[in-house]
Amino acid sequence: MEVRYHKSCYRQYTRFLTKSEVTVTGTADKEVSEPTFDASYNIFCERIIRQRIIVNQEVLRMNQLRRMFLNTVQKHEDRDASNY
Repeated sequence: MEVRYHKSCYRQYTRFLTKSEVTVTGTADKEVSEPTFDASYNIFCERIIRQRIIVNQEVLRMNQLRRMFLNTVQKHEDRDASNY
């Protein structure tokens, strides 16, 4: 199955991969940047993308995928990802 997408749509749905969340550790002048929701994204990819879409060949709407991702973030990181 070959997926086709608009460049702007792809950028919109993958922007969290490049968006960083800055966390302060140690002193106030030292900051570490880490990808936002990285752990949840990896879990989502394995369970939803790989298993359900690729292996089981399910067809899911983007709003379903977004809701599943938000639930994954809430469950595994106890955070609100509704702005993504």
